[in-house]
Amino acid sequence: MNKWPLPYHLKGLPAWIQSAIQFLSGPHIVFYTLPWMMVLLILGTITQKHIGLYGALHTYFNTWFFWLWGIFPLPGGITTIGIITLALLTKFIFCSVWNWQKSGTILSHFGVLLLLLGGMISAITSQEYFMIIQEGQKTNILSDYFKREISLTTENGQSHTIPFQSIKNGDSIALRTFGIESHITFDILLKCENCTAQAPSGTYENLQGLAQNMELQRIENEKQPEANFSGLVIAVKDAPNNENGTYIIMEDVDKNPVLSLSA
Repeated sequence: MNKWPLPYHLKGLPAWIQSAIQFLSGPHIVFYTLPWMMVLLILGTITQKHIGLYGALHTYFNTWFFWLWGIFPLPGGITTIGIITLALLTKFIFCSVWNWQKSGTILSHFGVLLLLLGGMISAITSQEYFMIIQEGQKTNILSDYFKREISLTTENGQSHTIPFQSIKNGDSIALRTFGIESHITFDILLKCENCTAQAPSGTYENLQGLAQNMELQRIENEKQPEANFSGLVIAVKDAPNNENGTYIIMEDVDKNPVLSLSA
């Protein structure tokens, strides 16, 4: 693959800089990276059927690299677009003919670079949220389809959160670890990223609140994370006022447990 000839005004630069510019601006980079981008598009389209749109985006496109069969690292969409952008930017800055006769070509190339840079910045920094507002009400809470958390709120409005993905079945969590003055602890009896409700089966004892009328059961996760309905079954201990027992915490349900911190 031939290299672009360097403009006359770059001839005075050190030899290693000239070589770097010629290498980065050469057509061979785009020649080899564009077919790989097509491969990523094919892989993402095929696997979307099995892991959903979000999974495909974050496996192949919004990532620096991914693992083939868990062994071989391969460049992802951000790396591939970054290489193409660097090559075009080097060619645009150092090898363009800067005069009015070429202004149309320069503007076209500049527009392509803006699109590539904008796509990379969006892939790296963007975050998506949604807000549920009941009719006639207001809220200041943003929700994330993909990052769930457990929120503990005291009567004075102080809030503490636990990442949902950080807990597992069998964990025991003490409120004191969050700076809350209480002896209450709760054990995680069941954690499900996607739950369905059924009638109580007698699996748990001393049912309280929603747990008296329903029981959570783990089901297979949906391909689209936003379609999952997360929940917990917890066993509260050392609570005052005879509030110990088995409780259910469910996503997007207002009737979550309310406990007294002291007698």
